[in-house]
Amino acid sequence: MNFIRRHKNETFFAIAGFYAPHTPVNPPKRFVDMFDVKEMPLPKIGKNEEIMPFLKDISPDKWREIIAYYYALVSHVDDCVGKIMSNRKFLV
Repeated sequence: MNFIRRHKNETFFAIAGFYAPHTPVNPPKRFVDMFDVKEMPLPKIGKNEEIMPFLKDISPDKWREIIAYYYALVSHVDDCVGKIMSNRKFLV
């Protein structure tokens, strides 16, 4: 946003790239706090789907935590995009 504001009277090209929602899973706490881990749905695995060996021993509670943190990462990206779009007067 600082770049956009500084160059608002110039022609420019900018890309807003977001690494999330991939590892490392480190969303800001305010986004983690948006989700109740106990309320997260468990993943649904189809009859013909194979589970990777390293995922087979994950407990339901750990799956819920993983999902909550993923949702937090997505929410953080959404918040960042929202900030850019709220300043669209600077964008063409």
